[in-house]
Amino acid sequence: MKKAIFLVALLFSFIPTLANAQSMDGEVAPSDSTLQIEDDAALSEEPVTTEDSASEAVAEPIGEAVSSEEAVTMEAPESADSSAAVQTSEPEAVTTASEKVVEPTPQPPQKAVSKPEPKVQAAREEKEPVSEAPQYGTDEATETIVRGSFGFGVTMGQGDFSDFSGYNAAGKMKISPPNLPFKIVGLLQVNALDYNNRNQDVNSVGAGIEFPLTTISEKLTPYISAELSAVYLHGQYYNSNAFNRLGAGLGVGAELELEDFPVVFDAEFKYRMANLVNKLPDEIDISLMQFWVHFLFPML
Repeated sequence: MKKAIFLVALLFSFIPTLANAQSMDGEVAPSDSTLQIEDDAALSEEPVTTEDSASEAVAEPIGEAVSSEEAVTMEAPESADSSAAVQTSEPEAVTTASEKVVEPTPQPPQKAVSKPEPKVQAAREEKEPVSEAPQYGTDEATETIVRGSFGFGVTMGQGDFSDFSGYNAAGKMKISPPNLPFKIVGLLQVNALDYNNRNQDVNSVGAGIEFPLTTISEKLTPYISAELSAVYLHGQYYNSNAFNRLGAGLGVGAELELEDFPVVFDAEFKYRMANLVNKLPDEIDISLMQFWVHFLFPML
């Protein structure tokens, strides 16, 4: 009897707990029939089943409490991460402030180098033409140029020798050294003259120079010339039998170069004195006016 009373008391002590557990799970509270069954079970001395259900009911609230604690525990790291983020962002702000304080030293402005415009440069090039052909006898020549020539013309006596006239034939060699303003000229000529059907030859070998003047054009180059020569007289009037007279001459001429033509034309007027030095007492002054045309061709 005492044992049955003890079991009934124990059962009634767990009824409120079971009611709370069922209400928390959303279940309906046990009916009177259920209670009657439980009373019968208690009277039949089967407390083990009741104890198991009671323990399960007690365990459910405990599990819920534990799960709530776990949820709190899981949320804690997020707050820790947020605090760490706050701590991490603070040094960046400090670093940015320090970077703003340090400013680079301003550099002085550099002057822009002005370049000539293409139009101005083209105008300068047009004003300064470059001659492609070398100017002989000037600094523009890079090597010595040697030219030879042959030619012919007419000769007329002057002064006391004006009664004589005839023709001439000659050969020249012109040397144009670089860095010199003149040309060196070698000359060999023959003057065949007559008077009253009587012949008189005036032959000479000489050397001289030619000074080119300002060019009239790219093709025409005037010049002045001077020479000294040894003269040989042979004829019915005067005979020296050797080149024993010394003469001199002055002239003016011009060279004409034509495109696609292999030679250069050289025309010259020259006044010559044939017996300026070493004249015999019975000789008259032999003076000549010559005009000739030569054809120059390159030799070297």
